Amino acid sequence: MTRLDVARRVYVGATRVGAIYRGSQKLATTRTNFATDPQPTLLSGSNVLGWHTGRWFGKAPAAGTHTLVTGATDGPVGITCYLRKTWTASPPLMTDSGDTGFQIGGTAARRLAVQPGEIWTFSAYLRPSIKRNLNLDVYCYAADGVTSVTPSGWGSQRAFPSGALIRPGVTASRVLAEAGQWARVSLTMTVPEDVYKIDLMADSNGVATNGEQLWGPGDTLDGTALLAERGSELRPYFDPLMEPRAEWTGVASRSASTLWTL
Repeated sequence: MTRLDVARRVYVGATRVGAIYRGSQKLATTRTNFATDPQPTLLSGSNVLGWHTGRWFGKAPAAGTHTLVTGATDGPVGITCYLRKTWTASPPLMTDSGDTGFQIGGTAARRLAVQPGEIWTFSAYLRPSIKRNLNLDVYCYAADGVTSVTPSGWGSQRAFPSGALIRPGVTASRVLAEAGQWARVSLTMTVPEDVYKIDLMADSNGVATNGEQLWGPGDTLDGTALLAERGSELRPYFDPLMEPRAEWTGVASRSASTLWTL
């Protein structure tokens, strides 16, 4: 029996976070990914922090489609599933192409429940077919998941609007991704007062300072590998679809997941 097997037995009935001990010996620690469909397997599913098709393609006449890619061999960090956004018509101008990413959550039931003062770190992988700026953003809501909240000193409900204005208590950066390359975007935040639900956006923004290009017909944006953890550390991605030490806390790809580490 391995130490991990022993840890699993000791762990039964215990809290699914923190460290597992026998006496003073630490047998294992656990991490929890609160994203319930981190490698997207549903289009706009009903699960918490599931990838969603609600984000626009840019100002009219911009339009496009969403598709799920499965069994992929070109995903990041061992990922085999991702959500693809394909443009069929272009926005008129670069400035009309902001916030053209993916919504993660999308309704009150799909938004992540949080508590003021908690620290959360979120990350995801995005791949544009053209050179684009990418970032994560958070939208803040009250406990009902419907009423938007503007935290003190923020000016809006958004933590990192357009990948430009970083709010108090938020650490994030905009990533300039080359065409066809996966890029990891992340955001760490301390949950502000009166905020009890949050939505995530994995976005591409309409700035044109470093050779960024405008979406056109046939262009694509891929998204996958959502990691949502408590704490301030950006850690390596995991989910049970690609990590044998991880397990779902409920139904596969419809629940949070736990990673065992020795």
